[in-house]
Amino acid sequence: MAKQFTLEIETNYDLLEEVVKSILHTIFFHRIMVLVTPIEVQLKSGIHYVKVNDKKLEENINQKTKQFVNSINSNKNVKERIEVLFKKENIIWEQWNLDFVIKETNNQKIMENLENLLIKISDVSTYTNHIPQLKPNQEFLHEIIVKSNVWSKIRRMWSSP
Repeated sequence: MAKQFTLEIETNYDLLEEVVKSILHTIFFHRIMVLVTPIEVQLKSGIHYVKVNDKKLEENINQKTKQFVNSINSNKNVKERIEVLFKKENIIWEQWNLDFVIKETNNQKIMENLENLLIKISDVSTYTNHIPQLKPNQEFLHEIIVKSNVWSKIRRMWSSP
């Protein structure tokens, strides 16, 4: 059975893309099990996080973030999910459930919460008993799934003017 971690992240629509990317990059930085070159990123707010210097991963995170942001109506309060799965030979060994609550919230509060979440993700990286062994330079398969709250979207369609 996969080890699961669930985080609830409050943000507003304006900061959504920045918040999603910082969380995804932080998770991957702590779960990529090969030698990597870290890149430090500083957000406009001054918060720092580290990401993996990998073009393919960067493109995947950018694509999934864009898909997620574009699926959300900027005028509505919603709760949507991104799942990050880590696998070995198609067996999921770790799952991250990222529940984003998008609503009008103070930017300072969002950044304080984000900083705490990034620290929490780093702390979770110490849990390694569930991680299977790899051969040298072998990478784990991973998948980023943008979940769509279908019923929420249908209700929004019917209630839109």
